[in-house]
Amino acid sequence: MPLETPVREICIGNGDTLQFDRGTANEPITSRNKIVLRFLGSRHSAGSQQICKNDPDFKKGINVEAGGSLLMYGAKGVPSRGGVSWTTLAEPAGTQVPGAKGESTGTTTLKLTADVTKGLEGWELGDWIVVATTNYTPFDSEFVQIATVKSGGANGGSNVTLMQPLKYYHFGSLAPSSASAACTDPLDADKTQPAFLCDGADKNYGVDERAEVGLISRNIELVSVVPGEADSLHWGSEIMIHPGFKEVAIQGVRLSNFGKDQLGSYPIHFHLVGDAQNEPLIDADSVDHSYNKCVTIHATSNMTISNLVWALVHCVEVIILPVGEERDTGPGVVQGRRSDGFSA
Repeated sequence: MPLETPVREICIGNGDTLQFDRGTANEPITSRNKIVLRFLGSRHSAGSQQICKNDPDFKKGINVEAGGSLLMYGAKGVPSRGGVSWTTLAEPAGTQVPGAKGESTGTTTLKLTADVTKGLEGWELGDWIVVATTNYTPFDSEFVQIATVKSGGANGGSNVTLMQPLKYYHFGSLAPSSASAACTDPLDADKTQPAFLCDGADKNYGVDERAEVGLISRNIELVSVVPGEADSLHWGSEIMIHPGFKEVAIQGVRLSNFGKDQLGSYPIHFHLVGDAQNEPLIDADSVDHSYNKCVTIHATSNMTISNLVWALVHCVEVIILPVGEERDTGPGVVQGRRSDGFSA
């Protein structure tokens, strides 16, 4: 059973560090010692009562002040530990619809491109995943749980069965050929062109429209308990990181019901940090059912966000650079380094 702890505000001041036992970069949290923090409090609850020096009115979440360190390392779904944060459908799945490009494998079967059983912590029974929409509405992304998962062996990929049936059709295919490879131009045998332009129907004619499948469950889960009061229905939690922080690592962590329906309260918020010389690690996390965006990089430069899964985020912007002065900041939005994340 996971260790579950109710909390309200966590303020990490100068010289302080929040880190779980056996949750280091070399020894991350696994399913054997899973941790769940449940954040409590309504819009009208008392704040941190000046525990947070930079933000005395801070409520419900984690506040990292100058000189403070937040270190969370989970193992599940982390590519640097051999795991898979997200992959794609190798064949269509879900409810078959007239005129669909391919035949569905069924409503409870997924054929995945990657072998999700590998790594220090592979995908397993009971894990929540999200199958992204491949039609014209974002609301057809579906949350389902894994019933069984098996490696595809020599054929590659993996096979997953689901506890809940899919309601919608989700497209899948083989991956398009590489743009760096070449093929002979069918209209001129003396010319070559990028290989994907020669792909057939099995590779969707070189256009990648495969549904992404992302892992929601992680070994560290931060869950906001949303009160039933009418004016607190979108009062989630947040992680606020201030200038001068010492170290931040959020890897292999799930944030659920985070964000608040007010300006400046986002699931993960780097606030006016400037040049993040101690580059933070934001990698292989999942953010689901957010009430306000996902990751906000506010006047903060020189950082990378990678391998994230975002699903049902209540705002158009998933990663937002509010000011326009942010530089060398992933996921490739402004002069950035590439991020391998996706939004469902």
